[in-house]
Amino acid sequence: MAPLALGLSLAGCQADGGGGPAEPVDVLARRQRHVRDDDGRALVLHGINVMNRSKSSPDRQPDVTPAELEQLATEYGFRFVRHLIFWSAVEPSPGSYDEAYLDAVEARLDAYEAAGIDVLLDMHQDIFAHAPTWGNGAPAWAVERIHGEIPALPPVTVWSNAYYLEPVTQAFDAFFADDALGRELRGHYAATWAKVATRFRDHPAVVGYDLMNEPFPGSAWDALELGTSQGETTPSYAFDRERLTPFHQGVIDTIREVDPDTWIFFEPRFGAPGNGSRNYATALDDPRPGDGRVGYAPHFYSVAYEASGAYDPARDTAIERFEANRAYEMRTLDVPMLVGEFGLDQSGEGAMLLTEKQLDAFDRLGAGWAYWSFDPGGVGSVGWNPFFRTGDPQTPLGENPNAQLLVRVYPRATAGDLVGFRWDRHSRVFTMTFDPVADVTGRVPTEIVLNDERFYPDGFDVVLTDDDASLAQVEFDDAENLLRVTTSQLFGRQVLSITPR
Repeated sequence: MAPLALGLSLAGCQADGGGGPAEPVDVLARRQRHVRDDDGRALVLHGINVMNRSKSSPDRQPDVTPAELEQLATEYGFRFVRHLIFWSAVEPSPGSYDEAYLDAVEARLDAYEAAGIDVLLDMHQDIFAHAPTWGNGAPAWAVERIHGEIPALPPVTVWSNAYYLEPVTQAFDAFFADDALGRELRGHYAATWAKVATRFRDHPAVVGYDLMNEPFPGSAWDALELGTSQGETTPSYAFDRERLTPFHQGVIDTIREVDPDTWIFFEPRFGAPGNGSRNYATALDDPRPGDGRVGYAPHFYSVAYEASGAYDPARDTAIERFEANRAYEMRTLDVPMLVGEFGLDQSGEGAMLLTEKQLDAFDRLGAGWAYWSFDPGGVGSVGWNPFFRTGDPQTPLGENPNAQLLVRVYPRATAGDLVGFRWDRHSRVFTMTFDPVADVTGRVPTEIVLNDERFYPDGFDVVLTDDDASLAQVEFDDAENLLRVTTSQLFGRQVLSITPR
């Protein structure tokens, strides 16, 4: 720990001011709820999905190394991962669970814990099933329950178009149907989650469970919704209210029978919400004692960018729709939000502007995020990847252009109620507003992720607006790139700012 004397300063809000109070940050109309850690601090989780290659690897595990995890956490501030797991890998035959696979997951969790990384376990699916010519997710026996045998899918030019093939649409319809087969399949799915939760409920790295990746509405899919079709008369509205919400509630109830504490995240349906449109789901109940621990984990991909390979802010309103609709849903569903996936091919025109505007919108919403994804190629490989491997295991990861945007100063854990925060990468000024909370503020520090070599080579100043700034202790851990601010006593709303020297 580096003491205050090593290049930091702290000024109160007296007449001579030390530069005066920090300016207020952009905030929503209401104070947002956040995921909380065991100390009661409000968490903002920044990180990455690990990893797409898990879908096809023989052991369904990522090949990220401990050294890479350490670099992701300390140099890049990615102290959070969304780790893909698969129903087919956990329950390869009905009612039988693969302990060796769960052992392998636990080994990864141990590595994340050693690197100081929090984990969201994501039950991943694409195109419903892990079966020949399909995608990943459900076990082959589930497809056989639906179809009698596994039909081969014809090739498609874009992978996601396979969702609209009749066997896939029928599989989702069967899974969500209110009949004996649907109840059987959903029962197995919930029981698989109960197995995972029983195994990992006490693992210190696990912060939450993501119930199902991008649940597809089957025959309720409404392609027009990507344009102008919206509202209560759409098939999407009925699917969200009559199928998806009850499914999520059922899995939550099953998990809570074995795990009363871990956060549980749900996603909107596949399709239009990922492009910023509405989610029609209703609020979910958390049967645990005390405050609920249910969170919202939407994804965000601009359809216009993916279709054209370019971002035109005058025509593409996905960011504006996403921010407005997600803010509304956070209020009406009464949940904190974590963007489980976003990303793009950074070679397109305007890609960096789109990414930066997405990140700024997430900050305004007070939301954490996980970029898609950690799948580094070799030197010269770009695509979606923020990082590349040099080919030498002893050489650290290299970074692609989008890494310059993804690495940010942010409040990882706030000892109080986080009202809002803002990072301006151009001026390198960070500002956060928070309300002190009894039994939290003063007992544990606020932690701000801050890479001083990258952003503040000449040092930085910390300003806290309080009647007596001497009540705060500021320490910078240069090994972990964490700024810790501990206050013994604070009164009223506070603004903390960090500025370059």
